[in-house]
Amino acid sequence: MRVETRSRDARLARISFQAACFCAGFLLIFENGLYAFAVGLLIASVLQWRADRGAGTPTPVPLRAVLGLAVLVIAWASLSAFSHDKPLRVLDNLFRLLLMPWCAWLAWRTGESRRGLWAGALVGISIAFCIASWQMEAGSLRAGGNRNPLVFANLILVLLAIALTTGRVASLRSAKVVAVIFTLLAGAAIAFSGSRGSLLAWALLATTALVFRGDPLHRRRRIVLGGVAAALVVGLIAMSPALQAPLRLDKVSSDLARFAAGDADSPIGARLQFLQLAWQSFVAHPWQGVGIEEFGQVVQQWSGCQARPAMGMCALEHAHNDLAEWAATLGLPGALALLAIYGVPLALFVGIIRRADPRSPNLAAWGGVAVIAVYLWCGLTQSMFAHAATATAYALFTGVLLGIALHDAEPAA
Repeated sequence: MRVETRSRDARLARISFQAACFCAGFLLIFENGLYAFAVGLLIASVLQWRADRGAGTPTPVPLRAVLGLAVLVIAWASLSAFSHDKPLRVLDNLFRLLLMPWCAWLAWRTGESRRGLWAGALVGISIAFCIASWQMEAGSLRAGGNRNPLVFANLILVLLAIALTTGRVASLRSAKVVAVIFTLLAGAAIAFSGSRGSLLAWALLATTALVFRGDPLHRRRRIVLGGVAAALVVGLIAMSPALQAPLRLDKVSSDLARFAAGDADSPIGARLQFLQLAWQSFVAHPWQGVGIEEFGQVVQQWSGCQARPAMGMCALEHAHNDLAEWAATLGLPGALALLAIYGVPLALFVGIIRRADPRSPNLAAWGGVAVIAVYLWCGLTQSMFAHAATATAYALFTGVLLGIALHDAEPAA
């Protein structure tokens, strides 16, 4: 009877977690949309714990590595918060890193397949496109659902990375059709969001997927096709006022000219100024930084924000660059912590890929690499862990993909 109960609990845990992963994909772009995932995660965790009681299954080293990573990062950030008399809520986004080992363990133990995650990503991209199209039709300058447009675009990129790397369709032709359709839907939604950096990341992700997936013998042909597709996209943007308006391409040169003349109050100028302020803060406080969540004070103390009326950029509280933000606020240990947040999972995924049979690639590991690549790119122009949605998505998807990759890498029983 006990064996039957454990088998039933394990089966229900897998069903619950697969449903949770599907919900994570298609509800990600909605504010508070991950509550459904949280419920499924808790139910699956309890069921799997019951199924595993007394089993004595050793925990893989990669799971212990990401748990140690999360604990060390949170510990250093906590020290900064306490030393600067900050409330615990400033650690909220970093505590979400604990989702990485949690989701990885559950995906590994339940044997969760990629299907739920992949299907959820496809539905999520479709919903994002519909929302963005509706907002543009309603007269919005930039689409973002009920989120910050930059966060909206970044989340779509994450879903596209999962959609392009983790799915396996019955036929090669069908796989190509699905990839093209959802790549175009994601690209349109990102263009409507007005995020120029995310649109460039979309182009790089789409081109990379086109060139490196499939038969290596036809790679040269795909490179040519990728170049043609890129030219068509550029031409479409150039001829479409509906795409030019949210992307503000006509303002790039003027923003740079204004910054050169001493006016940083523009999207590009503000980012360049923030890089300078972050560097100055790091040089002044190389070991502890100015304190977690204190970059906004650095901006306020800048001479350009002392004048009246203050520039609009003075209301911004983050450096809009991952490395600059962490180095300025948490010092050199903070910068190293950020590199570890991306580098440790990346090394684990690459190790799994290298050990896999070339004839049967570990798609979950490739998905993990793609998600981390998206975060590395978007982190050049955005503070990814300053927003709860992007911080949660990173820990959640990286953890799930790591667990699936570890399970898929195990020899068949």
